[in-house]
Amino acid sequence: GGVLNRWEYVVAGSGIGQATEAANAALPGQLCVSLQVYQIVKRNHWCKGVYCGGNKSIIKVKNLSAAARSMIVAPLTRADLTEDLEPRMRAFIPGPVLFAIRESMPDWWLGQLRKITVLFINLPGIDDSHANVLDNLDRVMKSIQETTYNVQGSVNKLLQDDKGTTVIIATGIPPLIHDDDAVRAVRLGLNIISALKVLGFKCAIGVSTGNVYCGSCGSDERHEYALLGDTCNLAARLMQTACKGTHPTFLTDERTFQDAKNNISFVAHPPIKLKGKTELIPIYTPSSIELSVAIPDNTTPTSQRMLTWRTNMQSRNNLNMSLHTYYPGFEVQSQMVEERLQELLTKKTNDRDDSDRREQHVVPKLYLGRHPRESGRMRDRT
Repeated sequence: GGVLNRWEYVVAGSGIGQATEAANAALPGQLCVSLQVYQIVKRNHWCKGVYCGGNKSIIKVKNLSAAARSMIVAPLTRADLTEDLEPRMRAFIPGPVLFAIRESMPDWWLGQLRKITVLFINLPGIDDSHANVLDNLDRVMKSIQETTYNVQGSVNKLLQDDKGTTVIIATGIPPLIHDDDAVRAVRLGLNIISALKVLGFKCAIGVSTGNVYCGSCGSDERHEYALLGDTCNLAARLMQTACKGTHPTFLTDERTFQDAKNNISFVAHPPIKLKGKTELIPIYTPSSIELSVAIPDNTTPTSQRMLTWRTNMQSRNNLNMSLHTYYPGFEVQSQMVEERLQELLTKKTNDRDDSDRREQHVVPKLYLGRHPRESGRMRDRT
């Protein structure tokens, strides 16, 4: 990353895949480790284990030795915050936390339940099997950061697990709150698709809108600015569905559709069954966008991310080319939107001209000393 001096910390490698596989194999109350981990701890006689079912790459730990149970873990030490260290650490602190510190916000401000829109973006072309994975990841993150900050969104997390590389983004996180956060999120997803295509990468996106806990999570030793709630889970499930190839690579939920449908056209798909949900979930795909409508800059002046949404003809052409690939029929729908928008602009101009002509012929009525109703009653009396 590095855009606006904001960097994301990511842990990647084969160990992540091993830990994820072990976690998926473990039942409640069980401790499972990868074969690589077991071979290390076995040399120190710390535990005994057996294969987990028929999977010989995962070991279920049966019991820990007395030496392992009595192992003392060194406590974390606090480093002195020097003038040289502070700017480096600041680059890894989320924007809402920096804002709270700078503005001396109360403690509750970093723990709010708010309506936001969450995007889960999977990057299938980036994994640790490629030799230049760090260079690719850095280029992609810079592009995603620039696109996100242009709509005053927030990059919450970059992670890598068994589902690949995933970026979590949100619009509506304090202090960057807008009435049209769902619209911004959908536009952001479309622009990310376009930007990554220029770099030679694809992505799968799931978007959901709802109440989410936005705030601090952790202990006195370590805190993390987290997004927690069913809305996040739904966005993740939609992203996973978009990765399968059976649906479009951009899916939104019902609430996002309702909040954005006046500005963006959508295509409805048959409801689907998602893990953790008892009912079928309606899903939608954005099909066109009113590119001429700008997003106003109405955020607090104290924010570091005061970037105005700008749309020029070149970016519109790039987005059009991208949408032709992902959404069949976009060209026709885009032309319809342009024609309708031109009709509205023409009508608004004509109405303004008519209004100006009428105002020129209006003779103001003067009621001296009395309300018009009272003047009428006085005439009746006389």
